[in-house]
Amino acid sequence: MDLRRDGARFMTRTKANMKPIVYQHYGWDRTQAVHEGVEADLMVGFDGASTMRMIRYRDPETGTVYEFLTTVMDLGPGLIALLYLTRWRIEKVFDTTKNKLEETKSWAVGQVAQDIRAHLVALSHNWVVLLRRKMDQDHGIREEKVERKREVQTRQRQSRAAAAGKKVAAVHQFLPPIVQWTAQFIRCLRNGILTQMRWEPALDLLRAATKSSL
Repeated sequence: MDLRRDGARFMTRTKANMKPIVYQHYGWDRTQAVHEGVEADLMVGFDGASTMRMIRYRDPETGTVYEFLTTVMDLGPGLIALLYLTRWRIEKVFDTTKNKLEETKSWAVGQVAQDIRAHLVALSHNWVVLLRRKMDQDHGIREEKVERKREVQTRQRQSRAAAAGKKVAAVHQFLPPIVQWTAQFIRCLRNGILTQMRWEPALDLLRAATKSSL
């Protein structure tokens, strides 16, 4: 099977025991912020297997080197690294959200039961996302505590990087913020549903749960 010819598109990390054979070097626009940190864009093969593209990326903030294998040929090397980071962030948020919603265990083992559980977790997540959007748009209620914490952490990262002679990659400013739900916010939702609380008093509690104390 030729992964590129057959249209399979994926991105993954290289493994330590891989010994790629370099067939070709590609160039890229080094003036674009999205490519900051890219050290190599290569076409490689592994012991006669299908050829793949390999991106070598050094994080400007930590100096850590990452290598990505992909069959995607129509995106820039920096964007490949950014997409992998974004994928990791999405997976992390989903896992954390699942734990906060206490959806970590299923009492059935069949495939149908597992599918139903997955759908219910997704429905619960999407419902809370829509509720938060309505709270923000109609009532100006946001997760202020989390937003303030993220701002502080960003400044701390920038200070640590500068002290080490490094910097936070410029591309991070293009990433949309992912705001986690606090445990207090989840508890307010759960208690409001279980007690069948009316919308107006529930809004007051949700506003207090998301208000920054700083």
